[in-house]
Amino acid sequence: MDSQKNIETVKQLYANVVAKNLDGVFSSLTDDIRWEPPYVPEIAHTKLRVGKDGVKNWIIEMAGEVNYSQVTPQAIYADNNAVIVKGYFEGTANNTGKAFASDWVHIWKFRDDKICGYQAFWNTHNVLNALTSR
Repeated sequence: MDSQKNIETVKQLYANVVAKNLDGVFSSLTDDIRWEPPYVPEIAHTKLRVGKDGVKNWIIEMAGEVNYSQVTPQAIYADNNAVIVKGYFEGTANNTGKAFASDWVHIWKFRDDKICGYQAFWNTHNVLNALTSR
């Protein structure tokens, strides 16, 4: 695996997300991608998804629940078939108007030059508190 090429693929994916270029996002994914945010039963968009249709549904659910005002990758590391990105986000819950923020880590796994796995870690407590009236 070419670690530098994988890093460039991930950077382009983030650029496509910012530009709302979903065709660009989906072109970098395998058909059977495993999409795994940190699971919180009270947050609909945190369920495990498999396949491009699952990722599409995740995007729709996420957009219905939160609005991100900042998503900033801060450091990128790569080894063999994985790219790890550490970053920071800020946003607002659509239903409450409450703000949230968190550091995050994304792990992107590759197969045949495409992303076949995504796993994310962030402060679920902060996001859940913004989404609920706690």
